[in-house]
Amino acid sequence: MEVSFKAGTMHKFLPPKKIGSAEIIHDSPSPIDKIRGAMRGMPLDCDVYTRLIVNGRLWMTDAEYEWRTNIMAVSKMTGDILIAGLGIGFIIKPMLCKNGVTSITVIENNHDVVALVGPRFPTVNIIEADARQWIPPKKAFDCIYFDIWADVPNSDDWEDIKQLKRRYRPSLKQGGWISAWCEWEAKR
Repeated sequence: MEVSFKAGTMHKFLPPKKIGSAEIIHDSPSPIDKIRGAMRGMPLDCDVYTRLIVNGRLWMTDAEYEWRTNIMAVSKMTGDILIAGLGIGFIIKPMLCKNGVTSITVIENNHDVVALVGPRFPTVNIIEADARQWIPPKKAFDCIYFDIWADVPNSDDWEDIKQLKRRYRPSLKQGGWISAWCEWEAKR
């Protein structure tokens, strides 16, 4: 089965709604926003985007930059998958119809995000916990992916990424894969 993973598509799946501190909105970029995005190397070519706002702060979107920086992870994930960070489920949705995916477990620490987005993914095991404190089972996952930062990880986050990888490495099955969203940016 072909995996559909494209920018600007989550509005068809995730309706606008607010629960507590978390809110899903749909919006369209203005012509000025499109120009600014293009100038920054972050084009906004779609008509509608889905955004997750938490405590008044943009936490995640399905814009082209999010798509571009997650496409490699989506293509690599197979088997039993652990993802830290639910967000809008942008990378989870294509995993549900991808051949070779046997299970998806998501760790999300924000109760309101779980209540808002979690019901859209009834077959995903969502654990409400802090990925930095949750104790994962040994040798349980083929792929582990961390996507818990609102902003692109930078050098200030590099230690956090290394600690998460150290903490979760025993949870990888032999030959498993572990990575973090935009970790190459944090290494700079």
